[in-house]
Amino acid sequence: MNFFAVRRARLLDAFAPLYPEIVPDVWMSARRATQLVQQANLRHERHLYDQRLLPEAHFEFEGGLRNRQTRTGVRVQRLVAQVSSEPVRRRA
Repeated sequence: MNFFAVRRARLLDAFAPLYPEIVPDVWMSARRATQLVQQANLRHERHLYDQRLLPEAHFEFEGGLRNRQTRTGVRVQRLVAQVSSEPVRRRA
């Protein structure tokens, strides 16, 4: 199992006019899509502090982990396992 799978995003056709920098219906990494939206917001001096950069209503997502806390927990468990001589036991 790959704990660090890349989260991907795809812009829905209906919202394409809002994001001219992104080709609709094409999968890309969510990180790249976020960068494109951030750059466009800076160019056009849009400040959307109260909203997500990639709203779930506008984008479809797949892969990756939804909860950053889970990802951090996995990293910590792996580091502990590398440092200690005892294997880390998974919780059921």
